[in-house]
Amino acid sequence: MNKKNSIIVLSILLIGIAALVLLRATLNKEEPLKPVPLSTPTPEPRATLTPIPTPDFKHPIQALVTPEPQPTAPPLNDSDAHIQSRLGDIPKGAEILSFLTNEEIVRKVVRAVYGLGEGRVVKEYRPIASPEKRFSTIKIGQQTEDTQQELYRISQDNYARYEKHIALLAAINSPQLITLYQFYRPTLEAAYQELGVRQGDFHGSLIKAINLLLNTPESLDDLLLVRPSVVYKYSNPTLEKLPSAHKLMLRMGQKNRGALKLELHVLKERLEQLIPVLN
Repeated sequence: MNKKNSIIVLSILLIGIAALVLLRATLNKEEPLKPVPLSTPTPEPRATLTPIPTPDFKHPIQALVTPEPQPTAPPLNDSDAHIQSRLGDIPKGAEILSFLTNEEIVRKVVRAVYGLGEGRVVKEYRPIASPEKRFSTIKIGQQTEDTQQELYRISQDNYARYEKHIALLAAINSPQLITLYQFYRPTLEAAYQELGVRQGDFHGSLIKAINLLLNTPESLDDLLLVRPSVVYKYSNPTLEKLPSAHKLMLRMGQKNRGALKLELHVLKERLEQLIPVLN
């Protein structure tokens, strides 16, 4: 309760006490007795009411405690150290920090998320470290019929590269993470404005990126690749024309992809329940 409200309540209390005192004084007034015949019985004395004790105002009113100001999101240019400190306070925060870049965290996250929403996977200035092991394939001893290119199959060992990332997302996909996200939304939105996008906001861009990943077509793990140059490509032209974000989801493997989609569904539901950030 603030000071103004306290004064109002105290005033009402004093007015109420004064009204009780006035009412009590009115009840205690006695009209003068009129002469009556001797034969008339003497009326019994009227009962007197117990006086209401006067409130003791000698003790000073306890000083009101002023609530501490609520913390606000840091400015974009000063957000790295702040985020690293806050992440250390939540479960699995140390593991998140081990995956994150050390500088320009917010700007890189916003840039990567916006790219995913467009179907792209950023290759430079990534906010999260790539999997430790390199992408691995196995020659299957066959060639394409038309171009006679060597065919490869994605190694099962390759799918394990993404297990730590998905397990970490499952561990931190909690209300605490959403609370932290909501706190930093003004900072994230400031970075989004720097991209020069004329419409939308970061929150909408994040949900768009999640929707795109969730719409990745399903496929079995037996995907064949060719290597016409340094980079591997899908031998199936339809798969090769998919957005880079979808092709990345396919490279994770069916099991990892299913687990990731499950976590993304939960995250999307929680994000859609958040109130907008007022500019």
